[in-house]
Amino acid sequence: MTIRHQRILVPLDGSTLASEALPHAQALATANDAELILLRVAPDAAALGEVLDNSRNIMHIEDREQAFLDEATRWVENLAEELRLQRFHVKTSVTVGPPAARIIDYAQENGIDLIVMSTHGRTGLARWVYGSVADKVLRAAPCPVYLVQSSIKKGK
Repeated sequence: MTIRHQRILVPLDGSTLASEALPHAQALATANDAELILLRVAPDAAALGEVLDNSRNIMHIEDREQAFLDEATRWVENLAEELRLQRFHVKTSVTVGPPAARIIDYAQENGIDLIVMSTHGRTGLARWVYGSVADKVLRAAPCPVYLVQSSIKKGK
């Protein structure tokens, strides 16, 4: 029996670390003639808190959340366009909330066959203190999860 992944979810946060999963997802998409879904999760208003903008005026939480959503949408759409130029079938989504929960929810609600994502590779106390989005997704995802350990050296 051959397993074919037709809808591959790639959670991205705009970091170099998260983007390390993309070549793996591209290879799997090519092998399976699959669609790539790029998901960017923005922090919710409660996580953002009130912040100062460049002119030192208080920016309301909702304004900050909308600004982040606008930036995240532009970023993910630009990346999707680059992939489309390489002949990949790509969809994008930007959502708000706790990253692991939003990734899991998206996979459940959209018939995702495979999640490809990066992990920081934290161990010990750092993992306990910071938790792991990848670990939470791995444990609760409704589909297989392909984890790519970061090649970025910590502290550099």
